[in-house]
Amino acid sequence: MVRNIAIACALLHISGVACFSFLAPGVMRPAISARSNTLARKPHPQTRSGIFMQSTVQDWIVDNEKDADELQSWDSREKFNFKKQWYPLAATEFLDKKKPHAIQLFGNDLVMWYDGTADKWNVFQDACPHRLAPLSEGRIEEDGTLLCSYHGWRFDSKGKCTQIPQANEKQANALMSSKRACALPFPTMEAQGLLWVWGEQGEPGSDAAIESALKSPNLISELEDPELKGRAQQLTWSVRDMPYGWDFFFENVLDPAHVTVSHHGIVGEAT
Repeated sequence: MVRNIAIACALLHISGVACFSFLAPGVMRPAISARSNTLARKPHPQTRSGIFMQSTVQDWIVDNEKDADELQSWDSREKFNFKKQWYPLAATEFLDKKKPHAIQLFGNDLVMWYDGTADKWNVFQDACPHRLAPLSEGRIEEDGTLLCSYHGWRFDSKGKCTQIPQANEKQANALMSSKRACALPFPTMEAQGLLWVWGEQGEPGSDAAIESALKSPNLISELEDPELKGRAQQLTWSVRDMPYGWDFFFENVLDPAHVTVSHHGIVGEAT
C-alpha cells in the first residue's frame, strides 16, 4: 500500500540560483542554499525614505531564528523509508492456493505462493537463484515446497533449497547448504483478509524480519477494536486489475476534472 504523499515545492532564488525544497505533507521546510548548505536568510526589509516597509529589523531577526529552529526540528525527524513499510498485495480469498502468483511491488517482480503444510502464504523474489527463471511459472508440490519449472529445484517457505535433481545426494547437500542456492523471501503476514509484504527482502532472523515484526501494518482500527465487535464489519472486496502502475493511477485519481467527461453517464454528466 503506497501512501498518497503530497509534495510541496518552495522556490527560492539564492544568488541567482533556483533552489527547490521538497516537503512531506504539512511541513514547511526553510530552503537551504545549494552552495553553502546553510539556512537561506530572508531578504532584509526594503526601505523607502528611511522607513522599513515590510517589517522592523527585530521582526526580521526573529523570523530567521524561527526558520533555523524549524530546520533543526525537520532534520531531527525520522525520515520516511518506503522500503521499511508493510504493503497489501492481494485479498487472500481471491488467490488460488494450488499455484504461485506473480505480482509487482515498486517494479520488483515477486511471487506469492501458499504452503499448505504450514498454512501460510509466502512471498519470494520471482527468480530462481539457479538461472533466474520466474518461480511464478513453477508449481507447488505436495510437501509444501515451491518447484522451479526450469530445472526442478525446490524451495521451502524460508527460501532454503531442498532439492537439486541434477546432483547426487552428497553433491546436493553441499550445494543446498550455500546461501547462493536459496530463494529470496520477504517478511509476510495475513491481516484483515489481505496478504501483506514487507518492502525490504529478508529471510527469517534477518534485520528486515526483525524490523517488520516491530511495526504493524496500516490496518483499519475499527475492525480490531473488541468494543466494536458486531458493529464494525468487513464488507466484500472490490478488486480490479489495471495494466499500469500505482503512480499512473494516482495521477488519474488526483485529476477530478476528467471525471464527468471520461465517465459521462456513470459518474456525473458532461455539460
